[in-house]
Amino acid sequence: MCPFKGHRDTLPWDQRIWNDYLNSVRAVVENAIGRVKVFKCLSERWRHGERVHKIVFTIIANIVNLDVMLHPIRINETNSNY
Repeated sequence: MCPFKGHRDTLPWDQRIWNDYLNSVRAVVENAIGRVKVFKCLSERWRHGERVHKIVFTIIANIVNLDVMLHPIRINETNSNY
């Protein structure tokens, strides 16, 4: 999915709303990826077998999911346009 091109003030209102929505979703995804990067399971050289890596990554993903449930990345606003 790509945002509409052009300056925000020159875009029609529906394209502006779409771009705003897309930017908010992108920010949440980037924050979630950042939480996974804290564990450095994808950036460091892996010295064990592939099977162990899959297990460790699954555990890390579950920890991140629990963290997101306890500490949401974004809190839904009651006056949201989306």
